Formats: sequence, structure tokens, C-alpha cells
Amino acid sequence: MARRLKNHILVVEDNDDLRTSISEILALNGYLANEAENGKAALDQLEQSPTPPALILLDLHMPVMDGMTFLQRLKAIPRLRPIPVLLMTAESSPPPLEVAAVLPKPFAFNSLLSLVKQWATVKQREYKPRRGVAVHGART
Repeated sequence: MARRLKNHILVVEDNDDLRTSISEILALNGYLANEAENGKAALDQLEQSPTPPALILLDLHMPVMDGMTFLQRLKAIPRLRPIPVLLMTAESSPPPLEVAAVLPKPFAFNSLLSLVKQWATVKQREYKPRRGVAVHGART
């Protein structure tokens, strides 16, 4: 089982402005954020990295490879399967996916940071993705 980088977060979001804003907020709070504009770019990064991130922030709807396809492929790779995934979506009823939590868009950055703090520190043995998790965080 590969060790995860404690403060390393992968942000997978096709909206350039939102992706950059999330990365900057994470950096201001002591996290190192890598960025990918779609699921394929994210998988390429993950497969090339010897040490997986502590957490993945994932948009659901993206070009090239969407969040659902990304999750299916991520879970098929044993060394990457334990990484917690926070799903970011504007859908009011996202499909039931095996993710740590769902963060509705638009979201307050304090809601994002609260979830990041919670899930980036979860040990691999403790993380069990759940299907159809409750939506977390209030829209502001």
C-alpha cells in the first residue's frame, strides 16, 4: 500500500478560474495542490506519481473524461483505490457514487476547507468510501 502525501491535494476541475481559486485557498491553508483540467489528465498525473495525494477534489461534469468515468478507473487501480474523493457538483441530486463526501456548488471556501481538513488526514485503513453519501455544506 503506497503512503499518501499528507498535505497534497489533487484538484480536478475543468473551470480554470475555480480550479485556480481552490488551489490558492488550499495553498494559503498549508496544502500543496496539483491541478488537472479533466479526469484523463488527473489519471495521467496519478499514474506517473510514485506517491499518491492525500485527497482528490473532483468535479462531476468535465470534457474529455468526466468524474464518473474517472472514479471507475481510479477504483480499478489498487494503489489508488484508498484515496478519499470529495465530489464537487452543481447537481442537486448527484448519482450515488463511492466518494467520501459531496460538496454542492456553489460552495463557501470554509465548507471546502472543513472537508479537506477532515479527509486529508484520514488513514488508508480508516477510509471506507460509501455509496450515496449525504451532501455536505451549505450553499452561500
